[in-house]
Formats: sequence, C-alpha cells, structure tokens
Amino acid sequence: MARLIELDRARHIKRAKKRIKALLREGLVEYPVHATLRLRERGLDVNDVHCVMRRGRIIGGGHNAFPETPRRYIVRGKGADGGELVCVVDIDGVLVLVSAWPV
Repeated sequence: MARLIELDRARHIKRAKKRIKALLREGLVEYPVHATLRLRERGLDVNDVHCVMRRGRIIGGGHNAFPETPRRYIVRGKGADGGELVCVVDIDGVLVLVSAWPV
C-alpha cells in the first residue's frame, strides 16, 4: 500500500513541476509586496527565482505539507549566481511567489 502512495505522490509532483514551468513560460507570475520585500532583504531578485523555477526540484508541498493551501510547493535549486535557494510558490491560476531564501 505504501508503494501506491509513493507513486501517486511522484505523479502529483511531476504534474506540479510541469504546471510551474508552463506558468513561468507564459509570464503568469505574481510577486506580492511581501515576497518582493523578502527578496530585497535577502539580496535576491526575480532572475534568481526564475532560475529556481526552471531548473529546481520540488522538495515538498501539496496537501500533506500545506493542508489549507494544497497547491503550495517548495522548490529548491540554483539561483542566477549559482547559489542554492528555496522558493515557496502557490499555483492559483498564476504562479504566486510566497517567499524565497538562500540555503
């Protein structure tokens, strides 16, 4: 039984990553004020976030991690300058950056 759950989760993560890339490609990304302020505080910018979204991997999220916001995912990858970053995004018709920080 546990094996079925792992397979289902892997499929769900794969679909989420595909959707994130599609929204990014279409330019359907929102940066709320809170997220923009956090990016500036942490010395990051939109290019860093885009790099993580394009080439990073989902390390968590979905209904199990965020029961109240099941379309929220944690993505980890390299930013524009090559440093490791973690981004939290919400898929809600558009890709919404919740927060980002260097690792």
